Amino acid sequence: MKVLPVLVILAAAMPLQAVGDDASPSGIAREYVANFQPEIGRWTVVNSVMTGPGTLEEQHFIVETAQILDGLAVKTDWYEAETGNFFGEVIRSYNPATGVVDQLYFAGQRSSWSTTAQAATFSETGYSTSFSGEDQFGTFDARSQTAYLPDNGGYDWTIERRYNGGDWFVVDRGEARPFPAAD
Repeated sequence: MKVLPVLVILAAAMPLQAVGDDASPSGIAREYVANFQPEIGRWTVVNSVMTGPGTLEEQHFIVETAQILDGLAVKTDWYEAETGNFFGEVIRSYNPATGVVDQLYFAGQRSSWSTTAQAATFSETGYSTSFSGEDQFGTFDARSQTAYLPDNGGYDWTIERRYNGGDWFVVDRGEARPFPAAD
């Protein structure tokens, strides 16, 4: 069974507002999405994904992240490092009406979309999220922590889950480092 990284993407349809109107919903969303700025760029990623109880499988990717929709969202495309094949896409946007980050994930191998609404808290060194979901094992709570490294040296993340109020366990862990520049 092929296991896909647990990625969550949030997408929100926002009404078009005048650029620079910071009090408008789009101005608030742009300001919030700017928190993802340290992830903009091209990265070499080592991603460890849970394949069974207590077992993580290491996968390697090239990841490209850019602002889209006039700064209202961030899009991350994942490519398998060895083959260059498209793996998936994540789109994240802040929805001022709900106060959450909407995340939309497209799994390329399954050709399917999934969405989550995540509460996010930002700091100077990264952010944390929390959200709920349901899969073949039942309903779960999830939380993530992303830490930005100094001098745009990359970022690390961990995603944990628990079912029915049980113990937290790691389902996804990753390290993103700057993609080597062409000589």
